[in-house]
Amino acid sequence: MVLEMQFINTRTCTPIEDLYLEVWQANATGCYSGVASVDNGDSLTTLEVDEKGVKQMTGGIVNESWLRGAQRTDAAGVVRFKSVVPGWYTGRATHIHLMAHDPKSVERLPNNTVATESTDNHIIRASHVGQVFFDASLLNKVAKTHPYSSNTQWRIRNEEDAVLMQEGETSDPVLQYVMLGNKIEDGIFSWMTIGIDPEVSTEVKVAASWFESGGRMWRKLWH
Repeated sequence: MVLEMQFINTRTCTPIEDLYLEVWQANATGCYSGVASVDNGDSLTTLEVDEKGVKQMTGGIVNESWLRGAQRTDAAGVVRFKSVVPGWYTGRATHIHLMAHDPKSVERLPNNTVATESTDNHIIRASHVGQVFFDASLLNKVAKTHPYSSNTQWRIRNEEDAVLMQEGETSDPVLQYVMLGNKIEDGIFSWMTIGIDPEVSTEVKVAASWFESGGRMWRKLWH
């Protein structure tokens, strides 16, 4: 799957350049990398307490980073990712998470990663946080292909998803798409244009962080 997003400044109706967009999603069987829970993790994940008494999950899937990434928008406000259609998990419709970092708080590091203020408190600042969804007929085709067909979690319909319904009150959160071949296995090209106010700066609590020694998870998951 190719995912292309364009961001427009709602104050000026112009494209937003140099905006860092972060995305994360589940794999074909409905699991995320970088975090762990009862239904998302493995036996190699352990609970530790640091010298300040802060509890953190380490090891196993917390040390993985697949299907997570960040890109910077170009002069047209466009950013592109190469990924796969997400899998589903119980209680949620198939979706991708989006977070546009507050341009004023982002620091680009020499290794091409980004850092934001208040990292010691596991808080970052964002101009937009949301989710995008997929057409039901597309998902029905995907669900019949391997490895999605091995996903045993309960898949709910789009109209049953509370987040989609809430976003749908003010926008259309379902991605547009075209097939890249004669069959679904050939892939899809998906896209959406989103209007945001880059002057907005909202605190976002971080579920996990990445360090030289590996991943650290601070908070329980909310999907």
